[in-house]
Amino acid sequence: MDSEVCNSDSFFQYFKQVHQIWKSLPSDVKQSTQRLYYQIIQADRSELLNQVLLAGFSPNVDFTVDDFSRNYIDSTNMALHNITTLSALQVSAENASYDCMKILLENGAEANQSDNTCLLYYVYKNADLPALKLLLQHGANPDERTTTGMPLLCLCALTGDSEFVKLLVSHGASVHNADIATLATPLHYAVSNSFGNHFDCVQTLLENHANTNARNRRNETPAFLAAGQGNVRALELLQRHGGYINIFNSTNSTALHMAFASGKTSCVELLINLIPDLNVIDLHGYTVLDLALRFQDTFHKLDNNFDQVRVDPAKYVRKLINHGACFSKFSQEDFALLIDRSPQRIKLIGLVVNAYSNCNYISYISNTTNNHHGDDGDETDELYFEFYKSFFQAANKPRSLQHLCRYKLRCYNGKLFCHVVESLEIPQNIKKYLLLDDPCDLM
Repeated sequence: MDSEVCNSDSFFQYFKQVHQIWKSLPSDVKQSTQRLYYQIIQADRSELLNQVLLAGFSPNVDFTVDDFSRNYIDSTNMALHNITTLSALQVSAENASYDCMKILLENGAEANQSDNTCLLYYVYKNADLPALKLLLQHGANPDERTTTGMPLLCLCALTGDSEFVKLLVSHGASVHNADIATLATPLHYAVSNSFGNHFDCVQTLLENHANTNARNRRNETPAFLAAGQGNVRALELLQRHGGYINIFNSTNSTALHMAFASGKTSCVELLINLIPDLNVIDLHGYTVLDLALRFQDTFHKLDNNFDQVRVDPAKYVRKLINHGACFSKFSQEDFALLIDRSPQRIKLIGLVVNAYSNCNYISYISNTTNNHHGDDGDETDELYFEFYKSFFQAANKPRSLQHLCRYKLRCYNGKLFCHVVESLEIPQNIKKYLLLDDPCDLM
């Protein structure tokens, strides 16, 4: 900013004279005057802005986006592409010039004029809650969209800015407006994460009657997404508000498919009980049990501090098998890879073997398992040695009659198998055998 001009006593007179002869001024003088106006707002010099407005300049002036302001625009994200002009209000919003914004609005700047593209986005980007409140009070559109068609409310829900969500909704932002590109509503975005203030966003949207069963472009409800993302609290809240979970998305996947594919297992035990058919095959040919084995290295859940904690995949594979889950695409080659990459996961390997009546795998694994026999003197390696010893013995002969009976019972009862076994009046050790309590038992 030209400090000599801005600090002189003749500042007001300069702008008044320029305004009076504006039409006859050469273009370079007009450009330099507009640039000075721009810089005053950019620097939040409210005392100088008052004089500019008193001199007769409009609070609704538009500045051409030239090389001077283009550097700022280019440094922002998707929401600001293709903008060619900036209103005075937009300049105040993008630069967090609150005092100038207030003066512009008091002097008739229109917060809701059609060319004020992304006005609220600017204050959101600067995390300027007071400016958002001021603009909304002066009629700014609470349903503003970015230039890509995403409602600002969706963006705030996605990033977990709960105070912005509350303020927008309280000023009339629709909780039903969907992102044009994805058809996702603010509620879809709010459940996409389980940390920070996302849960507060979910609560605010539900309190304002957000549709719990809106479908995005992938045919997924918010509850479906919450389950797939391991967002337990949001899932339970959505269910209480009637959210559907037992649906298929555009790839014929269930929420359980999503949970295993993402490795986010916090909702898995709840989903196993909620989803009636655990053997749905998605468009890629996978059941949930296939995916559980395919992505077992990524399994984790969030602790109370929202930190990722690794979990034992055998726990979930065992639960799936005991609820009638079957393989569709998990081949003998996949089994050989599992042993080669994770030979120490003998519980998981044992569960896979016991999921079949007879597992014809010996020709695929003879070269890999020989390298995983333990050394003498190490208790863990001794355990591995005993497991792989029984593993080879089982591979070279038909499985026992009791195993075949267990397998047939599981196939016959399907998802009810676990419940049926628990209700039987039989010795506890037989129940444990039937429910694969010791998956390393290959008898």
